[in-house]
Amino acid sequence: MSVSRAQAAAVALEWVKPPLQARSQKTLERLLDAAEAIIDEKGLDNATVAEIAKRAGSSVGSFYARFADKEALIRCVFERFNDQAIATATAVLTPDRWDEMETHEALETMALFMLRIVRERRQLLAAMMMRSASDPDLSAFGQRLHAVISAHMLGLIAHRGHVVDHRDPELGVRMAVWLVLSAIESR
Repeated sequence: MSVSRAQAAAVALEWVKPPLQARSQKTLERLLDAAEAIIDEKGLDNATVAEIAKRAGSSVGSFYARFADKEALIRCVFERFNDQAIATATAVLTPDRWDEMETHEALETMALFMLRIVRERRQLLAAMMMRSASDPDLSAFGQRLHAVISAHMLGLIAHRGHVVDHRDPELGVRMAVWLVLSAIESR
């Protein structure tokens, strides 16, 4: 069954009640930041609504004014993280940024950067991976991030005048990115 853009937007709006005022937006951001920090520190299973609200300088009532439950908050945290990861990948993989480096140095620097993020955010990433195994929406987040990284890597390679010696260069780059991300993930 096909889902229209309007239906997809309506589904997204069920996850969180959008803030209408700047103060409300700041409260929402504090709740998301607090949840992300607690998940990074203690893991998803040990993050409670009461602790998230307290760390955000908010109340449990304020939490439930925005989210139906902890699951709704978690989905928003995952979505925000994915959006930030895509924005970061887009900025980091701008070809001009790497003009002064040899290709192998640029690729090594990027891999080390990704490894650092995985180390720093391992609890959050582990929770996302576990949930995405049974949740197609969360799985789509990862697929979108992988597609963005692959497209930018292909653009970076093309910008340098390199040719990917593969019958399907896009598939070859996607596979290489998948292998690197899988290796980092398993580490």
